[in-house]
Amino acid sequence: MKENKAVENVLATLGAILWALQAIPQVYKSYRSKSTKGLSPSMMCIWAASSLFFCIYVSSRHLAIPMIVQPHVSLILFSISWAQCLYYSYNYSFLKSLLCWGVWMGVAAGFEIGSIFGLLAAKDNGTEIPMVVYGYMSSALSFLGLLPQYHEIYRTKEVTGLSFAFIFTDIVGALVFILSLFFRAKLDISAFVMYAVTAAMVIVLVVLALILNPRAAKRRRLREIRGQDTPTGSNENDAAIVEIEKTAVVDRLQQSQNHDAADPEIGYFVHRDGTHSYPSTPGSVLI
Repeated sequence: MKENKAVENVLATLGAILWALQAIPQVYKSYRSKSTKGLSPSMMCIWAASSLFFCIYVSSRHLAIPMIVQPHVSLILFSISWAQCLYYSYNYSFLKSLLCWGVWMGVAAGFEIGSIFGLLAAKDNGTEIPMVVYGYMSSALSFLGLLPQYHEIYRTKEVTGLSFAFIFTDIVGALVFILSLFFRAKLDISAFVMYAVTAAMVIVLVVLALILNPRAAKRRRLREIRGQDTPTGSNENDAAIVEIEKTAVVDRLQQSQNHDAADPEIGYFVHRDGTHSYPSTPGSVLI
């Protein structure tokens, strides 16, 4: 596309607003529920580190102002969400969690300032390779940050703990940022990869939620009906569900002992005296 700074800034501003606000629903959800169950603290920690590298990259590249502000806001919010995980899931005291957050933010600030001076000095000497490395480091960490969350989903067989408002704003913000890059004189490949990878992997979370969450809800309903306490996501849980269904079949057979009617799900007639049953399908073997 033809360069258009005005359009780039408008789109970058919109993307920055969305990404700056994306973690707020997640932080609020954890605070309101007083729980971070299902939310991977490793993901929030790694995403905070990814935001830090991107802060350095966009600042040294002199990208649009909104694109510089956004990763700094994200760094703060992801770090807060990580501290919430320490407080709610790991039983850290409030002061200890706050201290961990403060130390991390101090280290991040020092690392950013030192890195920016170093990258600008390298650029003055005719090389931008370190700057590009920082950009790709952010993309790599953005990808790696979702792996612990995927593992959490694999373990529980359900997508929990994540705010879907957070997921939605993350995807839309990434797409808007990608569009804004096409209005620059030259497409910034590192930034493009960063936004594209983030959008793609978060979309996968939505797909997993649509597939796994209804199944998890069905497992919970079955446990409530049969009074089972098998943990969700364990291998024993699937066996328990099968056993529950078998028990339900036996119950229906017993209830049918006084009726010479066919059970549509089982496919057998049960004799009145309950001494035997015979198949409802002609040619089947008697049991």
